[in-house]
Amino acid sequence: MYNISFSYLGPGRGDYIQLLNAANGRVFKWVAPVGTARQGDWAPVILLVTPKKQQMATIGVEYLFSVKTRLKAEVAVSKYDVNLFSSKNKGNDDAVALKLQFVNEDKPVRLFNKALQLQSNVGYEFVQQRFRPLERLRNIEFKRDWSLEFDAPAADERITNASVALQDKAGNRVKYEIINYNRSDNFNGFKQRVEQNALLNGWKITSNVSLSNIDAQQQKGFYLRPTIDVSKQLKSIKNLLIGANYLGEHNQLTNKQFDTLVPFSFGFNVWQAYIKSPEQQLNRWGISYFTRRDLFPVQSKMILADRSNNINFFTDLLKNDQHQFKLNLTYRKLQIINAAISPQKAEESLLGRAEYFVNKWKGLLTGNVLYE
Repeated sequence: MYNISFSYLGPGRGDYIQLLNAANGRVFKWVAPVGTARQGDWAPVILLVTPKKQQMATIGVEYLFSVKTRLKAEVAVSKYDVNLFSSKNKGNDDAVALKLQFVNEDKPVRLFNKALQLQSNVGYEFVQQRFRPLERLRNIEFKRDWSLEFDAPAADERITNASVALQDKAGNRVKYEIINYNRSDNFNGFKQRVEQNALLNGWKITSNVSLSNIDAQQQKGFYLRPTIDVSKQLKSIKNLLIGANYLGEHNQLTNKQFDTLVPFSFGFNVWQAYIKSPEQQLNRWGISYFTRRDLFPVQSKMILADRSNNINFFTDLLKNDQHQFKLNLTYRKLQIINAAISPQKAEESLLGRAEYFVNKWKGLLTGNVLYE
């Protein structure tokens, strides 16, 4: 008895395609190549997993110029052998990574006759294309921040950054940061970010605005991400918290050859107003209203596609250790502005989640009930 197994190799790397409408299990059809170019993505082969070896060594040094000023350096060397028992192609197993950082914290300065604290930071990173860390090297949003594709191939990376921040004794703070990200595959980007925290007549104002400009081999563009929140605690009304905020993302990438926006450009704006009970209370509640606008690319412009109006109510009743209850309700009305580009349909919806917890007789009886 013989049993044939097929493996998926990727487009243009096999001689068979899978028939998705086959009634008798999985069926594969042979496709004749065009010249020397294969037309399928499956092959009757079993991929052998080779024994591999991955190693990494790091060394870090920190030099203190003073209590508040220091220089940090870290070097890592990785070794990744894709076929441990093979003697061929061993020249590309080793790679290096380097990180330097100079930090100066809480330096007293005077500006406009006001005592402030200055924080500054300068850094540089280099990561070789073949470097293989044991754990994730970048944060999960790194490629999205730089408008890179999820499966972007590895490349030599150079990151240069500098930041400066000023803070007073009342907690008011402003920070400016600039980052240059350069890759060996002709990608170059600059990100500027401004963070701000301020207290003004009882109002708390926080904002974070970042702007990334990128220039790659086939596309160029920018990614703007502003956020701002204004809130105040009303001490005369049981410390209720009122506020409003704005959140937006605008990622516009242009194809250099055709001078049009690429399909995965996007944009949205969210405006919100809210009122909440104090967060430190065990029994708390809140009501918020927010509206969202989505934009999609059409040729060289971003066009408004849809708008939604949302009302949210939540409450957490946690004061009783034995019986606790959580409730979250959201009403949403979606309006389609341009049906030709919006992937959604106009609708009204109600989303709710209720959860009850019980803990009796010092934990002898525990349980919960969830309804959505």
